[in-house]
Amino acid sequence: MMKNLLVVFAIGAALVMTGCSTEEQKQDTQQQEEDKEETQTSIEELNRKIKKDTANADLYHRRAKRRYENLDLNKALNDIGQAIQLEPGNDEHLLLLADIYEAMNKFEDSKGVLERVANRNQRNVEANLKLSRLELAYENHQQAIMRANRVLKTEPENTEAIYLKGYIYLEQNDTAKAIDHFIRSVENDPEFQDPYLQLGKIYSERGDPRAVDFFNGALNMNPDDVETMYLLAMHYQEHKRFDKAMRTYRNILAVDSTNAKVYHNMGYMVMIYAEDFDEAIEHFDKAIKHRPDYYQAYYNRGYAYELKEEYQKARADYREALNIRSNYKKAIEGMNRLDNVIY
Repeated sequence: MMKNLLVVFAIGAALVMTGCSTEEQKQDTQQQEEDKEETQTSIEELNRKIKKDTANADLYHRRAKRRYENLDLNKALNDIGQAIQLEPGNDEHLLLLADIYEAMNKFEDSKGVLERVANRNQRNVEANLKLSRLELAYENHQQAIMRANRVLKTEPENTEAIYLKGYIYLEQNDTAKAIDHFIRSVENDPEFQDPYLQLGKIYSERGDPRAVDFFNGALNMNPDDVETMYLLAMHYQEHKRFDKAMRTYRNILAVDSTNAKVYHNMGYMVMIYAEDFDEAIEHFDKAIKHRPDYYQAYYNRGYAYELKEEYQKARADYREALNIRSNYKKAIEGMNRLDNVIY
């Protein structure tokens, strides 16, 4: 079964490499200037140039890239096909073709193109990295590691390949090796957010307080990252650090005021630990407002009403939870409890 590709490919698309030499910094600056110039080249301008020079593969490639970035994928596919026809031996054309296929959800086609590049040149770092991610998406762990190792054979300190191996080991439940690789990728590039997040998750599941340091490390690079803030808040909540959890949930709402899960969790904490049922109900109200099918929020609001001895309102919420999820055990148990209440 293919894994969710949004998860697998959420691996620092642009790693900011630190500790570069002066010459490398110059090359990076030059590349940034070239990228800026490329971005400013409009499709209309490329159309004019192609009209004058119909056999220029680079122009077709550049227009394909512009269209790919604009998600005009069918036209991008036509353009890169023209570039490949003009220069069939150019791996850069094939790599862009693989990206276009991936964006079109044609993952097998993307994989086939990447294998064509990698088979022609086993030292092609980009092709092997992309293949490693695809193999991971298909849960072909040994193939994914093999591809990452090919990258590391060419570039022993390639941060993304090291991180990918860590992620693969995590999928195989080899947590010790996963931690080693995530830490190594952080050491290689302290500005790479993803391994901080993975280390935070691992340590949080273990109940290890170091989880907070890693979540905060990720937030130092992206203070408004809702996913990381939520994981940090859940860590605080699960370890009964309620003030910190509530503060972190409020930070999330400052960024995303419609986050139903946050309102729900705040309501749950207020209900269970502060026993402030009215405030809890207000939070559940907001959760339901922003997510009308949130059956857990209906149940917990019903439970708050039950604790307030407002049994009719409790019954209405339990019934609504069951309308959304007919076999929801907690709501069934809630209805059964109310059947035994005399009111």
